[in-house]
Amino acid sequence: MSAAAAATPASLQRQSETSLSKPAIPESSARLRGAQTPTREEIALLAYSIWQERGCPDGTAETDWLEAEQQLCQTR
Repeated sequence: MSAAAAATPASLQRQSETSLSKPAIPESSARLRGAQTPTREEIALLAYSIWQERGCPDGTAETDWLEAEQQLCQTR
């Protein structure tokens, strides 16, 4: 029996749930370096403000997040 045939629907569901539980927003390189970084809440609030200033365009969440993170890290 092949490995694919041995996979049960329950195991496939667990794999799917695991991949869905990962955050949509990438970890920052600053956070990985251990530098003093803003909290996720601070970044989210500024990213939301940036998004609103741009007129609430679709598809800019990651760009807005990274811009907010960069702005906050420069002030620390």
